[in-house]
Amino acid sequence: MNGAAAQRGGAGGREILFGHAIASEFHRGKINRRHGLPNLNNSKNRNPMKERITFTAVVAGLCLAVLIAMTAAGCSPASNDPLATKVTLTKPYPLHYTGDESDRISVQFAACELANQARLGYDFNASKTNAGDACRKFITPEIKGVPLREALEQILQPEGLSYDIHDGRLTLKKN
Repeated sequence: MNGAAAQRGGAGGREILFGHAIASEFHRGKINRRHGLPNLNNSKNRNPMKERITFTAVVAGLCLAVLIAMTAAGCSPASNDPLATKVTLTKPYPLHYTGDESDRISVQFAACELANQARLGYDFNASKTNAGDACRKFITPEIKGVPLREALEQILQPEGLSYDIHDGRLTLKKN
């Protein structure tokens, strides 16, 4: 065979080209060294604007997919309303002091636990002063994934209590 001839064969019937013109294309980087195919990454064949548009579209698509997934999962973007935060309080309840029982919780500690889940502080002294002995009554709430506003109504209303929030701190009070 001479230098200008092409030979057919190889795996899958791929052409193996040995011609002088092909060899010079290979050396100039227009043909991929590994596969013998045209080199699409050659700077002459690239379109930077098309690449930027494609990249931007992919990023926008991913952002949209994340937003849809968050909405479907019941999450919402950061909210400034802590009362909308979903909270949970079920048995066994957290223990707060020596001798505490996990099958019941005081109104005061229940309110404190719920406030903590909503990233609120809790004012023990003001709550005890405002609500009296009612905040020390034991309860057995079953609260699962409801907004803090509803959870507080559920535990405070039967005891004749309500609440205030000032400076990021929850305080109990009598109705």
